[in-house]
Amino acid sequence: MKAAFLEQLNSIFKRTFGHEAHKEVAIVLENMSRNKEVLFEIIRENLKKEDLFTQKKLGPAMVLDIMTTRNYVLSGHIFFPVPSRQTNLAHNWIHHHDHSLLTTVNAFGEKGYRSFTFNKDFKYDRINNIVTNLHINKDFQHPIHNVEFVDAFEPHVVFLPGTVTITYALWSFDYKPKYDKLRSSKLFQAFKKPLKKIALLFYTPEELTVEEESNERQFVPEGDHFVNVGNILYTLSDNENLIQNLFYVLQEV
Repeated sequence: MKAAFLEQLNSIFKRTFGHEAHKEVAIVLENMSRNKEVLFEIIRENLKKEDLFTQKKLGPAMVLDIMTTRNYVLSGHIFFPVPSRQTNLAHNWIHHHDHSLLTTVNAFGEKGYRSFTFNKDFKYDRINNIVTNLHINKDFQHPIHNVEFVDAFEPHVVFLPGTVTITYALWSFDYKPKYDKLRSSKLFQAFKKPLKKIALLFYTPEELTVEEESNERQFVPEGDHFVNVGNILYTLSDNENLIQNLFYVLQEV
């Protein structure tokens, strides 16, 4: 069931990439979200993983593996409500994902969550670490089967849902990586790090089209402006509540 949709996605990324690919991806993900058997299949496959109860989790959302290729990554994200069912609490900081494009569809949860996207032409004062001219571009709810697109370098924030919400999130770059065949070869992967160190002695990252992580990823409000908190990641969880959360999801789904 799931395989048919993945074949469609693979076909799209063989023909095109970037924004054009994500335009075509939207309808595939929407159709995928309307097939409940696909969600059941994804959950079953993840429950069978040997490291499910031992691997560390990053952040408050639970991630379900679906497909990882050299052209895109597709995963399921489970967003949990807090006991009070408050929906005015942010799930994370205002942030962007550098060169990554994101298309997301709500596969479970009638109302979904609320989200803001912000303008990309914000101003960042590196000396004083102040972010200004940051305004909400779009304030939207992400209900069942709704598809949304988040552009590269587009700041956004997600709020906690009132009920369990599961989305399918597809990520890819906004450019076509050079030397795709070389990069995917086992020989290149084995020597990638030492080769990069040697190359950087003679060329800049821009000349090599090496994508370095931006340090302007996450913003928090402070008075009448925002400050940049860099690329702070959640601490790895100890899985203390993993079994309880899993059974909660299974009960809800």
